[in-house]
Amino acid sequence: MFLRQLIFFTLCSLVFSLTGYNQNPYFHIQSLTEFKDLERNDFLFKDREGYVWVSTMSGLDRYNGLDFHSYPTGKATLGNIKGEYIQGNLIEDQYGDIWFATYEAINRYNRLSDDFSAFQVCNTAGDNIKQQYHVFHIDNETDEIWLLAGEEIFCLDLRQPSQYCRLPYTTGGRRFSYKRNATNNTCAIYAFPWASGPGFELFTSDGKGNWSHYIDSLDTFGKPQITQGIIENDSIIWMTSRKGLIRFNQKTKYSSLFKADEDSTGIANGLFLQENQLLLSAKENGLFIFDTQKDSFITHIQKNDINKILSNSPSEIYQDEEQQIWISHDGYGVDKMSINHKTGFKVFPNDKNVQVMGEIKHIITGKNNSFIALTQKGLFPVCKEEQGYYFKNKKANTIKNLETGSCEQDKQERIWLASPDAVYLHNGITTRKLKQFDDRQLYFMYNLSSGKNFITSSTAFMEINAAGQTSQVKNSATLPDKTEASYHRLFEHSTGKIMLSINANLLAVCSYEADSLKFEKLLDIGADIFSFYENKATGTIWMGTSKGVAQVDTAGTVNFLLQEDWEIGATNIYAVIEDNNNRLWITSGNGLWSYNLNEKKLNRYRKEDGLCSESFSMDAYLKNDDGTIWLGTNNGLLYFYPDSIKLPPSKTIVQIEKAWINDGLYEGERSIAQTRKLDLAYNQTTLAFKLNVLDYIYPTYNKLRYRLKGYDDKWKMATNGQIIKFTKIPAGKHYKLEVIGMNAHYRESPLKTLDIKIATPFWQTWWFLLLVTVSGGLTVWGITRGYMNRKLREQLIILDRKKALEEQRKALADDLHDNVGNDLSEILHISDLATLKEPNEMKKEFEKIAELTTDSIMNMRFMINILETEIDTITGLLRILREYSNRLFTRHELNCKINFPEEIPGYKIEGRFKWTFSLFFKECLGNIIKHAQASQVELSVYFEQDTMCIEVKDNGIGFDITEQSGKGKGLFTMKKRAEFLEGTVQINAMLDRGTSVCLNIPLTDKKILHITKVT
Repeated sequence: MFLRQLIFFTLCSLVFSLTGYNQNPYFHIQSLTEFKDLERNDFLFKDREGYVWVSTMSGLDRYNGLDFHSYPTGKATLGNIKGEYIQGNLIEDQYGDIWFATYEAINRYNRLSDDFSAFQVCNTAGDNIKQQYHVFHIDNETDEIWLLAGEEIFCLDLRQPSQYCRLPYTTGGRRFSYKRNATNNTCAIYAFPWASGPGFELFTSDGKGNWSHYIDSLDTFGKPQITQGIIENDSIIWMTSRKGLIRFNQKTKYSSLFKADEDSTGIANGLFLQENQLLLSAKENGLFIFDTQKDSFITHIQKNDINKILSNSPSEIYQDEEQQIWISHDGYGVDKMSINHKTGFKVFPNDKNVQVMGEIKHIITGKNNSFIALTQKGLFPVCKEEQGYYFKNKKANTIKNLETGSCEQDKQERIWLASPDAVYLHNGITTRKLKQFDDRQLYFMYNLSSGKNFITSSTAFMEINAAGQTSQVKNSATLPDKTEASYHRLFEHSTGKIMLSINANLLAVCSYEADSLKFEKLLDIGADIFSFYENKATGTIWMGTSKGVAQVDTAGTVNFLLQEDWEIGATNIYAVIEDNNNRLWITSGNGLWSYNLNEKKLNRYRKEDGLCSESFSMDAYLKNDDGTIWLGTNNGLLYFYPDSIKLPPSKTIVQIEKAWINDGLYEGERSIAQTRKLDLAYNQTTLAFKLNVLDYIYPTYNKLRYRLKGYDDKWKMATNGQIIKFTKIPAGKHYKLEVIGMNAHYRESPLKTLDIKIATPFWQTWWFLLLVTVSGGLTVWGITRGYMNRKLREQLIILDRKKALEEQRKALADDLHDNVGNDLSEILHISDLATLKEPNEMKKEFEKIAELTTDSIMNMRFMINILETEIDTITGLLRILREYSNRLFTRHELNCKINFPEEIPGYKIEGRFKWTFSLFFKECLGNIIKHAQASQVELSVYFEQDTMCIEVKDNGIGFDITEQSGKGKGLFTMKKRAEFLEGTVQINAMLDRGTSVCLNIPLTDKKILHITKVT
C-alpha cells in the first residue's frame, strides 16, 4: 500500500513538474534603440490610434515606428503641457483623449485638436492644489477619472472637469491600484507610498457612497517601500517592493515575501504575463517570471542572455491590447517583447552543422517520411525517427561538377542525377557516371510512372536507361515559329498528362505514346516556368513562374494569382506547395509567403520569424506524407508543419499624419489625422499627405498602398512615412483618398479614407451660366431692337406719306414682338423654371435656352440682312431666301429641295415689299420646324404672266385645316401679310399627309409696294 502511494505521488510530481516546465513562456525580444536618444524613458503607453507614447524628464514623445513627435512640459500657455515631471502612466478615455498628471496639474491631450488642456482641483478650504498630482484610473462607463492631488483622492467628471468629489481620507500613497465589483464600479483602491514610506493603504466602498480606510505597515518585512500593486482576484494582491515580491491576502490579512535571491535589490514593478505567471522587473537584475502556483521564480532574463534585454535595470513594464509587452530602460531604449512567439519554423541541420550540406539544390521523396537532399557537395539521405530527423550517412556521396543539377528516384530506389554535362546513377552505395554530354546542357531528370527515365536538355528531350543509352523523343508537332527548342522542366500529372516547359516560357500539354511525345496544346505563358506541384486530392497543378503563381489544369487553362499584389506579383516564384488546409506556401529568392485560398489572405515570413535564409533554391521543395513541408535554401534545410506556424498578434493601423494644400501645411481646427472631410476652394488643386503605418512587429518593413478615387482609381504602393502628392486635380468634383497599411507579415489595416471636395469655379456654376445666358439674350434683344429701330426710322423718312409711315412702323413692331419678343419671353420662362429644379436636371433646360437663343440669333441675322443689304430686285431677295433656307434646314437636319428658275424677271422692289415678303416666308418655314415633324421640304418659285408663285411643301404630320380655321394665329398672320402684298395664299393640309402653302403675288406696278418692272 505504501509503495503504491509512493509511486502515485512520484508520478503526480513528475506530471506537475513537466506541466510547469511546459508552461514556461518563450520570449521574442526586439530592442528598439531609437528610444535611447530620449532624455529619460519612464512610462509607456500605446493608444487606440496605434501610437506609442513615452514620458521623459522633459515631456511626452509620440512614436509611430519611424520617428518621434515631441510635446515638451513646463509651458503653462494654452495648448501645451502644464507642469513638469510626468507622474505615472497615461490613460485613454472613450473619446480618444489621453489623461496624465504632471507634478502640478492634470493634463488632457485633445486628439481632435492635437493640443493640451490642464486642470487643478481644490482642497477642502477651496484653494487650488498646486502639487503632487497622479492620475491612476479612468472609468469609461461613467466618464469618471480617479486621481491623487496633494494628499487626497478625487473622482472627476470627464465631461465637466470642474465637477468632482473626494474621498473623506488623506493618503500618503504615490502609486495606486484599483478593483471593480460585479456591477463594474470601482469598489477598492490600493495606495502605495513608493519611496516615501512603508506599507500600503486600502480604501473600500460599500456601493452606497460610503468608504472605509485600512492601513497595513507590513512591519514583518522591515517596512518595505511598496512601488506597485498587482491584483489577482478578490482576495490576493501582489506588491512589488525594495524587499522583494509580497503576496497579501485581503481576507486573512496574511502576507508573504518572495525573493529571487539573497542579493536581490528589490522588485520595481510587474504585471500578469499569463495565468499564474507574473513578469517582474528587478532593479540592476533584469526581468523575472514568478509562478504564483509554485510560489517560485522560474525564469530570469538578463542583458547577457541569448534572448537578451537592453539593460539589467528596466524602468517600466507595460502591456498593450495585443498582449505585446513594452519595457523601458533609462538611457538605453525600449524592448518590445512577444510572449510564446515561436513561429514553428525549424532548421536542419542545426546552425553548427549547416555548412556540412551547403546550398540545397534538389529534394526528392524517400520512404517513411525520409528524403534525399542534393547539394553541390553530393547526396544527403535524411531519415526520421521519434527523436527527429538525422543524417543516414555522416558523409555525402560526393559527385563532381554539381553547381547545378537535379535528381530523381525510380521504382528500384535508385537515384538518377543530372549535372550540367553528365548523368549519374546511384544505387545507395556507389555512384557511377552513365553518360557524358559535351554538346548540350542538361537541365532536369524525371522518372515517369511507367518506369522510364527522361532528361531535358538545351537541344532535345531524351529517354535514358541504366546502361547509359539515350534516344531522342520525337515530337508529334512542329513548334510554331521556333527553329530550335530548349527543353527545361518535365512534370507528370496523376492522370498521365505530361507538362513540359519548352524554351523556358512555353508550356506543352502532351502525352507519351509509342515512344513519342504527342502535343495536345502549346501555350505561351509569357514567363519562365520554374516548378510544378500537384495537389493529389484535387488534381490542381501549381506553377512557380517569373510572373508569379500560376494555376493550370490538364486541359492547359492557365490562371495567374496575386499578380496585382505589392511584391509577390513582381517576384520570381520558385515553388508553390499546397498544404492540407487550402494554403499555398510560396518560395522565391527573396522570402517565403503563405496564401489562404479561402480567405484570399497573404502572409510573408522573414528571417526574423525563424527562417534560416530568405533565399530559397529553385528546385528544392517537398511535402512529406505527414504534412511536413521541406524547403531548400542557400543556408540549409527549412522544415515545418503548416498548422504550427503562428504569427505574433498585432494591430495594423494607418494614419494620415500631415497634409499640405498648395504646398502649404494644413492647419485646421482638427488635426489631419482626425479629419474625415476636406472642403477646398476651386484653386486648391495640389495636395500632399504624409502616410504612416502603425505596427511594431518589424516596423521597418511596413508598407502601404493608396489611391485618390475619382482622380486616379489605380492603387499605388508607398513606403512607410512616404509623402504622396497629387497635382492639377480637376475642380468641381468629389474625391476620396483611400489608404491601406500592411505590416511585415502582409496583414492589412482597415481602410483609411478622407473625403475631399474641391469647389466648382464660379464661372462653371449653374447660376453663373444662367446669368450669362439671360444677359446674352437680353443683350442680343437690345442690340437688335436698337438697330432695327434705327433702320425703321431710316425707312420711315423715305416714305411719301404719313399714313404709310405709321402703318409700316406698326407692322414692324408687331413682327418684332411676334418673333424676337416671343423667343425671349420663352427664354426667360425656361430660365425661371430652371432655378426651381435640381442641378442634375438643369442641363436639359439650359439646352433648350441655348437652342432658342441660337434660333433667335439666326432669325435676327436674317432680318438684319434683309434690312441692311441694299436689295432692290426680286433676284437679290430670292438669293437671300435661298441662303436662309439652307442654313435653317441644315441646322435642324431636314432635307430641303429648292426649285428656283434659272432666269428671273427683272423687277425692282422697295423696303416694305421685301420686309413683308421675308416675314411671310420665315413664318412658313418656322411652322414646319416647330409643328410639322417633317423630314423632307420642297421649296419652289416660278413666274406666270406677271405673277410670282411661291410654294412650300413638307411631308410632315399635317393638320385638319377645318379645325384650325379661325384658331391659328400663325395662319391668320400669313393671310394678313398676303393681303398686304395684294396677293392670295392657298393652304392645303391633311392629317399624316403633309402640308403645302402657295402664295401668288401679282407683279404689276403698285403704288404702295413700289414694284416696278425693269425693261
